[in-house]
Amino acid sequence: MALTYPLDLAEAFFQEEERRARSDQQAGDTRETGALSRGPSPSRSILSRLVETMFFASMASEEGKVHPSSIVFAEDLDAFESARPVWDMTRLAVPLPFDVAHVPRLASACHWPHAFLAVVPQRDRLMIAGIATAHSRRLLEVDPLVRISAPKPGVLVVRRGEWEVARYERGTVRSAMSRHRVQIETIERRLAVQHAPPFLHPINDILMRIVSEMLDLRHGGLIAILGPGEDIDVDSENRQVDAEPMRLVPKLALGAWIRDMIALYVSSRSKNAGASPVEARAEGARASTSALSRASEAAARVDRALDQIARLTTVDGAVIMSHGLEVLAFGAKLRASKQVSDVYLARPDGRCDERWPLNARGTRHHAAVSFVAEHPDRIAFIVSQDGDAATFQGEADGRVIYRPL
Repeated sequence: MALTYPLDLAEAFFQEEERRARSDQQAGDTRETGALSRGPSPSRSILSRLVETMFFASMASEEGKVHPSSIVFAEDLDAFESARPVWDMTRLAVPLPFDVAHVPRLASACHWPHAFLAVVPQRDRLMIAGIATAHSRRLLEVDPLVRISAPKPGVLVVRRGEWEVARYERGTVRSAMSRHRVQIETIERRLAVQHAPPFLHPINDILMRIVSEMLDLRHGGLIAILGPGEDIDVDSENRQVDAEPMRLVPKLALGAWIRDMIALYVSSRSKNAGASPVEARAEGARASTSALSRASEAAARVDRALDQIARLTTVDGAVIMSHGLEVLAFGAKLRASKQVSDVYLARPDGRCDERWPLNARGTRHHAAVSFVAEHPDRIAFIVSQDGDAATFQGEADGRVIYRPL
């Protein structure tokens, strides 16, 4: 449903939270994991004030420049100083009013997109208490605090921790559900993680984390994910690459490591299910601690793999992954078709009826389009040196959809 006002973003957030809660109940997920994925929410009135202020602040300039800005909201400072996962907090001796004047003034002091203005309520006002920077954390450490980012003037993103819930852009509100990607769903089915706890629905989020690291490297790169059952083909007439790429032995098995991470974590959370308090404090507690330790080690391995994959994209060519998220090769020269496919822009409201000007782009974009056009189950993630990120996805009707990220 297309909504037209920034304040509707707050209502979209609560609707998505309620939808996730119903989904948890229908799936019978009453474990701690479900609650961790949501955490406490600000009231509707507070979230509306946060959204409204950030919207107007996003269009304000400071010394002639418009800076991207982000805030993280908590009911009190304890959420930054004593809760896990922890934050590095640079506190202001005297908190400043959270308003359109102070947000753009302080935005340049925050390392975008890793640092946030920490906003807390004081009496009947919202105040900026300092600058909060999230520690480098492992995938299984859940941060439930609500964040609002303004990456561009007039664009707002509301997140629960690191996971996007809803976005306002070009007069339209879209929830995470409207960004459904068939290709990502098939990868989840392949890895058998579609029934993971809500905050561990990881595939899209994990791929986005790689994209985020690619953006930080400021180099540009391309990740090409093959369809089910495909492998690198360099010999046939319909080959995907022009020459033998740099292969990995053994393959970097990101998908299998993700699956192991989830299985270990779910196991660690269920060790004490049904046990009496005494039993849980004895044998069950020891088993749970051991399982959680193994899950943390598995998450650390996934984290290292994500960093390595992002760095592989800096080598000229594409990183090629299987549909099960095995890294097969890097530095691959994808074959660009001479016949350019029709490429359409995915709008925030979900429509894909506007042509996207591929001819104005370079070799990397042409290669990505040719790659996905040949198989509707393929997907490509592309990052430009100028800081733009997007996916290319093939459609059954032969079209290619360009989705800005």
